[in-house]
Amino acid sequence: MVDKGRTPFLSQKELLDIGYKIAIFPVTALLASVQAVSELYTTLKAQGSSKNAKTPLYDFTELTQLMGFEDVWSFDQKYGDNSDIPK
Repeated sequence: MVDKGRTPFLSQKELLDIGYKIAIFPVTALLASVQAVSELYTTLKAQGSSKNAKTPLYDFTELTQLMGFEDVWSFDQKYGDNSDIPK
């Protein structure tokens, strides 16, 4: 299913009725992301800040956890060359 593409948008029931057991949505999240980014940058350009943006922002701490940064930081602490870091 390609939202906003040439594929007619069919509901789950309609897809089941014509014999499909699975459907993929390869660009749906990308389209939503581009829309959100566009709206956010429009706000930044107009207001100079994201403070009153209508686009909800993902929590940064949760993002670092989702991306596995804590494991990277732990690995770097254990195995990294920290000789250039001031004590």
